Amino acid sequence: MSGKNKVVASGEVKCIVQIMEVRDKFRLIDGFRLLCLSIAVVFFMIGGVNAAEFTVYVGRVAPFTMVAHNGEVTGAAVDLMVNVMQMAGRPIDRSQVKNISWARAVYEVEHTPDSMVFCMARTPQREDKYKWVGPIAELNLGLLGKKEPRIEITNNSEVAAYRIGVVRNSGPMQILEDVYEIPHSKLTLLPSDTAQFKMLAQGRVDLITQADTAAPDWLAKLNMDQSDYEMVHVMKKLQLYAAFNKETDDAFINKAQAALDAIKADCGAKKKPCALQKYLKDGPIPLQQPR
Repeated sequence: MSGKNKVVASGEVKCIVQIMEVRDKFRLIDGFRLLCLSIAVVFFMIGGVNAAEFTVYVGRVAPFTMVAHNGEVTGAAVDLMVNVMQMAGRPIDRSQVKNISWARAVYEVEHTPDSMVFCMARTPQREDKYKWVGPIAELNLGLLGKKEPRIEITNNSEVAAYRIGVVRNSGPMQILEDVYEIPHSKLTLLPSDTAQFKMLAQGRVDLITQADTAAPDWLAKLNMDQSDYEMVHVMKKLQLYAAFNKETDDAFINKAQAALDAIKADCGAKKKPCALQKYLKDGPIPLQQPR
């Protein structure tokens, strides 16, 4: 091979080597970019899971759920569910807890993923609409009325004779319709507990549905004299639950139920009053006594 050809060959080799080096660099760069992209996707996915927060609604059932003057939602059930959600891996902040009309809260949780509401009565009509954790509270649900003029109810068939105010789409409404067989059209449907008590005070209804534990708090907040009212008739002993949107993952529901069961077992084993005694300072509204 002539000297000229050797030079050409040597130049070609150098050129090929340089091309291969550049190719390898691009491969390294592409690999690094792919690695970075993969890491970013993983962090995005993890962040997405952690960032998904529940929208939390409550029904006002003192002392389990109460609303302070500044709008903060407190109560024994709130304290309990904050602990349950923390233990189940989906913590909630008290600032997430919203107090809106019960009818709207029920609608929102039924139709909106990552939402929950408590305290809700678990009725046959609602069973398949939500996923459930509980019970988180127990109470007597009954008909509240004025002591004077006195209303006496000795059997279920007598209930239909009175004008009854009840919150629309509530558990008590379903009990009145299904158990007491009172037509929907005969009930006075109201948007809130506040409206119930005002209607009762004004004499526009004879009775309202209310929990024995919640009535004293409502009467105090509305400046109504508790001594003027009594529980005329107990309709049902209720267990209240946390209700989650139907799309909530079953694995999470199981974790939340296990957390609740563990808290209850711990309270029972240590004979602690747990959250309830912190808020239940006064006793429930008294049941009507025979004359």
